[in-house]
Amino acid sequence: MTDEEPNPQKLRSIKLDLEKRYLQFESTDATAIRLSLTPEGIRWELLQPPTITTARAVDRLVDAAEEEAPSEGKEKEPIQTLTGKLKGIVKEGRPDRQGKKTAYAPMAVHQDGEDKAKMVLASFYRHTANKALTLPADSQISASGYLRPTETPGRMDTFHIFNLVNYPDIKSTEDHN
Repeated sequence: MTDEEPNPQKLRSIKLDLEKRYLQFESTDATAIRLSLTPEGIRWELLQPPTITTARAVDRLVDAAEEEAPSEGKEKEPIQTLTGKLKGIVKEGRPDRQGKKTAYAPMAVHQDGEDKAKMVLASFYRHTANKALTLPADSQISASGYLRPTETPGRMDTFHIFNLVNYPDIKSTEDHN
């Protein structure tokens, strides 16, 4: 940082908690540094704000409203319920935008009016990710979600699944005799 650039973060508060044995410095963006006295010595923590700042919240609301507003020539994606067979082992994917678990597997789906099954990459979101990870390969499922075609040659279309309508009930294989 040069002398011409002012530091945009300023100290907002200092808190000393004698019962909990810590000293906390909080900046204007709600980021805090906490020094705690523990039996092992002094421990420091960088604490991020529990919520987003007001300016960022307004930006997010504006962005969300623009995305939801019907734009000319752009229709809302239809939710589809498709039946198909998993063509591989379901694997854990990268976390979604909210940091929640996802899963994926290749899947052959049957669409109305088509004679042949179509290969897609099934992406499982929300509660479906945990359930999908328990399914064996070649499981037949029915799921609701968004079918998103790709324009990249050699890549499969993606079926973004947010609800499992029908799936095999995996029971314990233990013998209870």
